[in-house]
Amino acid sequence: MENIPVLCRKLFLDDPSISKYLPRNIYNWAVKIIDGCYRQTSNPGPRKRIIEKTRHTKYVLLAGLEIMEKSSEINWNKYQGIISCFLHDIGRFPQSYYDTYSDEDSCLDHAKMGADMFLKTNLKIKKYDYDRKEIYEAIEKHSRKTYLGNNIYAKLVRDADKIGLFREFDRLEAWGKEEFKRKTISPKALEEFIYGKSVSHSGRKTLADHYLLLASWFYDLNFAISKKILIDEKIPEIILDRLKKLKIRKSEYEKIERVLKVFKETNQ
Repeated sequence: MENIPVLCRKLFLDDPSISKYLPRNIYNWAVKIIDGCYRQTSNPGPRKRIIEKTRHTKYVLLAGLEIMEKSSEINWNKYQGIISCFLHDIGRFPQSYYDTYSDEDSCLDHAKMGADMFLKTNLKIKKYDYDRKEIYEAIEKHSRKTYLGNNIYAKLVRDADKIGLFREFDRLEAWGKEEFKRKTISPKALEEFIYGKSVSHSGRKTLADHYLLLASWFYDLNFAISKKILIDEKIPEIILDRLKKLKIRKSEYEKIERVLKVFKETNQ
């Protein structure tokens, strides 16, 4: 049995780059929720998901901090950015009881639920200056297929979440391998990707579609530095490698390769 308060302290409070921007009452409130959800189930599936999401939060925080530090042309409020990243998946922990990350399967909108949970706390911290409405929107919109608003913290969380997930590529890959056995590409997924659209979850029918969905996240990145981070970390090459190993049709592979080549050339 994992000791959640100890795990959270190691992940968040023991990292000064994060802890200096993380108000303690927000931290304590979140840890209480995470620990409570973990303790209320003895099922290994939900417990595993709670640990995964707790660790995932650290990846998102580090990615969010990196984006803010490397896009200095924006006048960031790092307290607001860190709070938004820290709480982006707070709704996942109650959802864990259903042993799924699917909002559809659990009949829970984890992003909206998490945003509402934050709003209901009405936590007031005089020492820190931040906009509660913008944080609410950042949490609520972080997992939407598209976001057309102007809230830079919503854009920050969306980018940091994707970077964080790509830095957990083994887990992303395992998720697809568990769900899909067929390896060929579906025409709908290929068409969506080639024409610059995010591949829809409903359009995923195979493991190759799963990799295409991940590649289509590149279209939704908001900051130049986010694109550069993924290019520097060779995520396009990793996805191409996985598709090549699936032995998809040469013509399909070449179309995908051309799209990713353009992405790299225009965002170096």
